[in-house]
Amino acid sequence: MMSGKPLTKLCFFLFSFMLVSCAAQYQNQKNTVAHLRQAVDKLWSARIDQDWKTLYTLTDKAYQETISQEEFITSGGLKKVLDFEIINIKAVDDKNYEVVTKMKIETMGFVLSPLLTEYWLFQSDTGWALNMTKMFFEKPF
Repeated sequence: MMSGKPLTKLCFFLFSFMLVSCAAQYQNQKNTVAHLRQAVDKLWSARIDQDWKTLYTLTDKAYQETISQEEFITSGGLKKVLDFEIINIKAVDDKNYEVVTKMKIETMGFVLSPLLTEYWLFQSDTGWALNMTKMFFEKPF
């Protein structure tokens, strides 16, 4: 039977291993399609509510380095988002996804329902983010 220091070391080792495993598993769980869907829902709900601060926080870090939150807020669009529906979520790779959303918008007195393809990426420190850098700088049209 083990006693004393070897048992204490074994218990400490097992506890440490379990703690690290749980932390890694928790981090990986944030990088799921379900969490991406929650982020997309949050972004589109913010668009409906015209909550520009929330919208800005859901954009990628590289984009945020090109525009301040204040500039982003004052550049709000002319269209009003009335509703949305996520049509498709497709993996590009393990950290990048393409999301197709059907939106209902009102602009200049007209109500339209176009499809919009957006690109999302997983950032290890902040989670899912709308990849504005890709949309505006890599694929403008």
